[in-house]
Amino acid sequence: MFAIDSDNQDALVVYILALTDQYSHGGTKVKDKKIIQIIAKLDSEFHRHYYTGIFLERKARAWLKNPMSQSFVYEWLIEAIGQYEMAEKMAPSHCSDPILRYNSCLRTIEKERLQSRVEFDELY
Repeated sequence: MFAIDSDNQDALVVYILALTDQYSHGGTKVKDKKIIQIIAKLDSEFHRHYYTGIFLERKARAWLKNPMSQSFVYEWLIEAIGQYEMAEKMAPSHCSDPILRYNSCLRTIEKERLQSRVEFDELY
């Protein structure tokens, strides 16, 4: 078990990134609930929105490899975009990270031609 100071904001961010990075490693079981609990410990509302977006985006990108989960990927990316929009409104003036992540999600949706489940179901 990895022990961290629960008040150390930098350590919490590194822990969130380490946990969400595990999505890219196929056989690893990532516990969404644990990540959500850690994000909730962040003091800054900006950081809570931004890292929730990171969590959703990384989860979506990991599932992108599975053709059966495309509609879930779309939903997670749309949720991430919403989190990035909220973070962008609170971002320091020198921080363009939420906009860059937002645009990356949009490009992925377009490139992969992802659709919501409703749109997908209407095709059949």
